[in-house]
Amino acid sequence: MKRTGELAGALSYAGVIVTGPVVPLSVYLGARHRSPFVRQQAAQALNVALTWLLYAVSGAIAGALLSLSSARAALLVMVPLAAIGWLIMVTYLVLAAIAASRGGFRQLPAWVCSTLVT
Repeated sequence: MKRTGELAGALSYAGVIVTGPVVPLSVYLGARHRSPFVRQQAAQALNVALTWLLYAVSGAIAGALLSLSSARAALLVMVPLAAIGWLIMVTYLVLAAIAASRGGFRQLPAWVCSTLVT
């Protein structure tokens, strides 16, 4: 069972990269009462997905405001910011997935992972 828990924890993080909050939410709801390890991993993965979703909404608002001045300015500012943000998120998710696959837990910084789900 422990190996399955490690796989589910790592899958929660990897799922964020592809599906956003869908995979970690599914893992969280499916295993939260059975395994504290999986619940902890899935909750943190879900928190990362929700935090970066909020960043994306904020970026879209900032981009829309910039586009009122110039669409080119909005693209020149927001596309690199979005790419850098995505790379940062993926880096932390990969590090956390590696820790989960080894049976450990990597606490992510609060600015990457706000505590929204426990």
